[in-house]
Amino acid sequence: MPIREGDPLGSISVYWSDNHAATGEELDRLKKEGSNAFDRADMAGAEKAWLAGLEKAQALREEVHISAFLSNLALIYARLGQFEKALDYNGRALAIDEKLGNDKNIAISLVGGGA
Repeated sequence: MPIREGDPLGSISVYWSDNHAATGEELDRLKKEGSNAFDRADMAGAEKAWLAGLEKAQALREEVHISAFLSNLALIYARLGQFEKALDYNGRALAIDEKLGNDKNIAISLVGGGA
């Protein structure tokens, strides 16, 4: 599938279609790409990147990354007025952070600042 220049999310889709294991570096890249899209108010692009990252983090059982993706997705859903969905994702992130004893992320989840 050809990827247009300037279409990083399309490139990610092709990359992940090869069914290989994600790495921490790849998860960080997806988090950053979602953040860049969020900063541009591209909620669809941010959601796509962060959902892809969440799926990969869950496959690796990387709880710190899972929590960050969940928290960031909660921000999108809150911004879009999907408050039930935002609360669900934020609650899931908070539960992981409480289990890990991650006070910083607990505070972020409680004040809605994202990771």
